[in-house]
Amino acid sequence: MDEEEDLPGKRNRSLLYGQILTDVVITGENGTIDGQGSIWWDWFKTGELNYTRPHLVELMNSTGLIIHLLEFTFLEHSSCLLHVSEMLL
Repeated sequence: MDEEEDLPGKRNRSLLYGQILTDVVITGENGTIDGQGSIWWDWFKTGELNYTRPHLVELMNSTGLIIHLLEFTFLEHSSCLLHVSEMLL
């Protein structure tokens, strides 16, 4: 299986998840969110997982979102999913 492929079945919930949100601010005062991507890929490569990795951030069908003063680290491949969202700053 290629690293880009999803495994059959479910995906774990994203760390930052929201659906149909309005006017939400996510701020960290220059904080860091460590995605721990390297740990997940180590487990995946040894065959220890039977589910697909979650996105770190998944915000869908939302308006007026602001993500400010946050740094995301240790991300592997696509870890953020912003789907049909408006006014994302």
